[in-house]
Amino acid sequence: MSEATTKGFYKGLHTGNLQTYELIWQEGSRVIPALKRMKFEDAEDTWHDCWLNLLYTRCADYDPRKGTLPKWVMNKAILLARTRRRKKLRSKTVSIEETGELSNEDSLIGENKGGNQEKLALLEQGKAALSERDRIVISLKFDEGLESPAMAERLGTTSVAVRKRLSRAVRRLSVEIGRLNKDELRRPTKEPAGADSS
Repeated sequence: MSEATTKGFYKGLHTGNLQTYELIWQEGSRVIPALKRMKFEDAEDTWHDCWLNLLYTRCADYDPRKGTLPKWVMNKAILLARTRRRKKLRSKTVSIEETGELSNEDSLIGENKGGNQEKLALLEQGKAALSERDRIVISLKFDEGLESPAMAERLGTTSVAVRKRLSRAVRRLSVEIGRLNKDELRRPTKEPAGADSS
């Protein structure tokens, strides 16, 4: 990959370029078999959720100086698989009162918000522009932390249908946030009150 292509690829990561994330999706052909070899359950679901999280957060914490993207993506998927396994094991032993605390504690999007108010504002504006159908499925996934089977039960559909619906919703959200970002960049900077215009 040339230097110009590399720069364009990394820019696509952080701007939510869908072609870039389609390339990342292809990493599933490596990730899913690796998760299965490690005896993780629901490898396909885990990779799907991992990819959605990468798109949703635009790989904000990826640093190319610390390793290659495929290795980083693999580590992200393994970390998510371990988190899901721990959560499943803990859910068998915790009380009903503690269950709500777990869902908030393990929220993937919550871990990546990092207090960045500008990004959060864009995120909320982007969600507001989506249809109610899209907002519901995104909320179930990223606010309530539900996995595909639980979402399917809540929505009265199948896990496969939920994954497709969620993928489309997140992609639309990514496009909307990209549009808002461009609008923000084009917006003229306001002069401070009382500034000398001469």
